[in-house]
Amino acid sequence: MHIDRFGITWNIVRNIQTIIGLTGNILVIIAIKSNKKLQTSGNLILISLAVSDIISNLTAPVITVLDQLTHYHKLWEKFCYYSILFGKIGGTGNMFSVLLSSVDRFISVKFAVSYRLHMSRIKMEVIISVMWTVLL
Repeated sequence: MHIDRFGITWNIVRNIQTIIGLTGNILVIIAIKSNKKLQTSGNLILISLAVSDIISNLTAPVITVLDQLTHYHKLWEKFCYYSILFGKIGGTGNMFSVLLSSVDRFISVKFAVSYRLHMSRIKMEVIISVMWTVLL
């Protein structure tokens, strides 16, 4: 029986990466939600980014591990479909959140005085909700 040491090592590294990613993103969400001073419109984008990272971190490694353990795709066919779907949603949500963050930072620098007057937390929540609605 041949043991694939590289495959085992690679799975261990990916699982450690997944655990670190999930832990970091959960800590970001907890920090922002628990501290009122951090609940700004810009940090709401960070929560959106953390959620999309969690979606990505939960789907891709799981299907990779199951694939390497079973080597039988028919058993996991539906799970593979949904895993790929949620992986794409997480990745696209990640890109949209970074784009939204970049546009938000540009506008806040370019129009520093009027930005604070016009951009509220509720407006940012609506913008992020629209972004996720378009994404889904």
